[in-house]
Amino acid sequence: MEQHNKICPACKTENEPDYLFCKNCGTPLDNPYMEGSANTQYTPPPGYGAQNMGGFPFGMTPVDYAAVEPQLDGADTCKVEAFVGTQKLNTFMRLFIAMKRTGRKIFFNLPVALLGLLMVPLSSAWFFFRKMYKVGLIICAASLLITAATTAINFHHDRQNALALQKEIQSVSTSELSTYTPKGNYGQTDSEITVKYISRSVSFAGVIFLSMFAYYFYYKHCTKSVRRIENENPSADLYSYSLAGGTNIVAAILIPLLVYMLTSFIVMAPYYELFFSETEPARLMYIILRVS
Repeated sequence: MEQHNKICPACKTENEPDYLFCKNCGTPLDNPYMEGSANTQYTPPPGYGAQNMGGFPFGMTPVDYAAVEPQLDGADTCKVEAFVGTQKLNTFMRLFIAMKRTGRKIFFNLPVALLGLLMVPLSSAWFFFRKMYKVGLIICAASLLITAATTAINFHHDRQNALALQKEIQSVSTSELSTYTPKGNYGQTDSEITVKYISRSVSFAGVIFLSMFAYYFYYKHCTKSVRRIENENPSADLYSYSLAGGTNIVAAILIPLLVYMLTSFIVMAPYYELFFSETEPARLMYIILRVS
């Protein structure tokens, strides 16, 4: 019986008859394990889904991805599955198969984009969560470097503004601070505005880049890690791969939070002298809010 090519319901790409997933976007082309199918009696391979003791979490379709693609970039597919873990396994495996078959690297990652738009260091949380520590640390280091460079360039002007404003309102009582309007010009200079515009543009471009390539970075991370474990311990079982992979919620929260605190510390550098010389909290906060 002649088999016809399958049309993807999502992107309308034409796929070969034996393809279970779209070679362009990874969307399932059919469900070979539906009731009445020849594969209804499918049994997962030994040790599959090690984190879930060989089973599947509620709502997950038991798809044998290893039968679709036995290897991904030279790494055994079953081991890659164990390394990824049960959380969003179907999503990642479909993307990985699509990447291998098409060579496509760009798949937009919404969580990375949203977190990065709130604050650049927060975009690293997704990478730390997936145990991509090197990528996460590079993002944090780049963010701190941009902040430090921007602060250093504008440091002298911001510090002079802070000291001048402090001197101007020394005679103003605390009760009058809320309605007092500074007489001097403590706004940003054109050069300061330009520097901040450039730094924000660079940061925004970085977030967009990470959003587009995050899944590809994870694909390379998983396959490379699996090959490394295979070389170091050829007899390792799937449970060993699941322990090496999976997720890390603690790192995803603590490291970006620490970087946020360091960023705030750097931004406040021009005002350190005020913290040590000004004793009235209300007056000090007024100075900081006015100048910044």
